[in-house]
Amino acid sequence: CAGLELCSGTVGICEDNAAVTCAPNADGCLVVTRTECLDGASCHEGACVLDVCAGKTLCPEAKRFCTGAILNECALDADGCLVASVVNDCASTPGTTCKSGPPARCTGQIIDGFQLTVVADTGTSNPAGAAFTAFDRQPALDGSRVVFRASTKTAASPASATLADAVYVFDINAESLAVVASSGEPLPEAPESSFAGFEALATNGPRLDETRIAFVASGSGSQRGIYGQDGTGIDALVTRSATIPGTATAFVGLSDPLLATDLIAFNGNDFGTSSGAYRAAPAAGTVVALCDNKTFQPDGSQAFSGVSVTDLTVSEALLVGFGKAPIGAAYGDIQRGIYRIPVLGGAPVVVVNRLTAVPGRPEEVFSAFQGPTFDGASVVFVGLGAPGAQKPLGPVTYKAIYRRLSEEQMEPLVDTTTPMPGSTELFAEDAGEGLSGNQ
Repeated sequence: CAGLELCSGTVGICEDNAAVTCAPNADGCLVVTRTECLDGASCHEGACVLDVCAGKTLCPEAKRFCTGAILNECALDADGCLVASVVNDCASTPGTTCKSGPPARCTGQIIDGFQLTVVADTGTSNPAGAAFTAFDRQPALDGSRVVFRASTKTAASPASATLADAVYVFDINAESLAVVASSGEPLPEAPESSFAGFEALATNGPRLDETRIAFVASGSGSQRGIYGQDGTGIDALVTRSATIPGTATAFVGLSDPLLATDLIAFNGNDFGTSSGAYRAAPAAGTVVALCDNKTFQPDGSQAFSGVSVTDLTVSEALLVGFGKAPIGAAYGDIQRGIYRIPVLGGAPVVVVNRLTAVPGRPEEVFSAFQGPTFDGASVVFVGLGAPGAQKPLGPVTYKAIYRRLSEEQMEPLVDTTTPMPGSTELFAEDAGEGLSGNQ
């Protein structure tokens, strides 16, 4: 061993990019061995290790980003390296550009002269970086903002049964997405508890106007309430601690709210005794009945059995309701209809019910209604029925979207004899979403 660079121990070290080890040679002498790390390898704890990420287009953070018109994605590859790859050349589609957001996405596609802006889809992520999996069936729009619920969990089947885990708002002018409320955040009325969910995506969802975003949510401690965000934070507008007007019981069920400036309207109930449509002024914090199961039903024999609010302006609310069936009566004998009522008090007025003749079918009357909405002047709704007066259980023979302009004037807008735009097919009365009443 004389004349050799001897050493002791077995732990290797690194000198620059060379691995230095102490190991026995052929004569059994413990000698120092230096090995230069080449071909992309680097020294790590006394050994040359191949850098699996060397030569790859690396990026610093797992997210999508724009480089000019190119939409890229930074994600872990099979070797565990954060690598950038091209998702789409946005400019390949007319009118489309890459917007940084967040989230980054291709948007602005022009189809048949209309420019489409992507608010969110299953190819985009929420502000925390989680990919979306399902969305509201009916987001709300106020001209400059879109509010909607979404989920980042595994979607249910059907997707509309998926529980929303957050409420989001998209600013159209800034093309940016923000969280309104999400699961796990503290409840404003009970900070020791947190938001647990925002209903299944099949329900109507949040609403917004120029001052407020309103939504219904459940809490981790069995709370339930209607909440509002006005830009300064989230407030509890109506919760299960509120007493149902005219009763000594509190709300158990609370529906998605409707908004009209300083008013909200919603449907509520207790455990089976009281139910109806109600309004509240968030600033005042008081709840007032618009119409409930103690209100006499026009063209009926007694009070409503069930009633719900479907649309709202600052002066009027639009309702759907049905009455109590006389003993021994068939389902078709139950009176039901669409009604208008002043928000500051008054009796409901019939817009259309089962005594109303169908336009163009004077021998028949309506049997059921869907999705009524109004603008203060006219009411639009889906009306349908079967042969003969008030036979809703028979086969549907007509289904159309109608507009009621006045007590004397009602007209069909589209029905099952109307060709679908761009197609020779007709609207179908038996389609799950055919002739739906979405606003």
